Amino acid sequence: MNIKDTFLSLTNRTYPHGTEEQLFPILHSIVNGLQTDEFGNLFIKIGESDVMFTSHLDTATSSLSPVKHVFEENIIKTDGTTILGADDKAGVTIMLNMIQ
Repeated sequence: MNIKDTFLSLTNRTYPHGTEEQLFPILHSIVNGLQTDEFGNLFIKIGESDVMFTSHLDTATSSLSPVKHVFEENIIKTDGTTILGADDKAGVTIMLNMIQ
C-alpha cells in the first residue's frame, strides 16, 4: 500500500454524508476481512485489545464534486474550488496502513 496514493484516491472527490459507500470498494481492495455492522460502518477486529480507532469518510459539503489536488512541497491541498475532506480521510489512510 502506498500511503500517498491511498490518500489521493480517498480525496479525489467530495463525499457528502450518505455517499460514503462509494469509497468501500477502495477500502476492501486494500484490507481483506472488513465487515459491516448494523449501521453500515466498516470494521475489522485485530487481536483482543479493547482499543478502538475510528474515523469517517464523509466530507462537509452538500455535493459530490471532483477534487483537483495541488501539491506544494510536502503539502497536498486543493485548488480552492472544493474542500479536500482530509480531516478524517487522513485518519482512514493511517488506519489502513496500521491494519496492513
